[in-house]
Amino acid sequence: MESIDIGKVEATEERLAACKIQNYSFYDVQILGGRASCGCAVLENIPLTIPGFGCGVVNIRFKGPKKIPEKPSRHTIMLFSDNGQEPIIFAITATIIERKAAKDIKQREEGK
Repeated sequence: MESIDIGKVEATEERLAACKIQNYSFYDVQILGGRASCGCAVLENIPLTIPGFGCGVVNIRFKGPKKIPEKPSRHTIMLFSDNGQEPIIFAITATIIERKAAKDIKQREEGK
């Protein structure tokens, strides 16, 4: 299963991720809808028509939870199309960090 890693996300921070979808057929394919395994991931810009042999991007708005999980967050996304094939399935992952930790990391990266 393909995976999109959006990196370190502060608790309650919103982050936008993009899933690029390639259409390998001669015909237009329409992404009609989708479902995420968690309410923290919301699919945007659907429905989306992808032309034959073209590509499209589905945006996913991810919001970090208030409580910091022990392991990185991993959620499954399913996209449904009008071509009668199996859904497109991929995962989105993020490492949730505390707001203070995020500030400390940013200061270190800036050399302060």
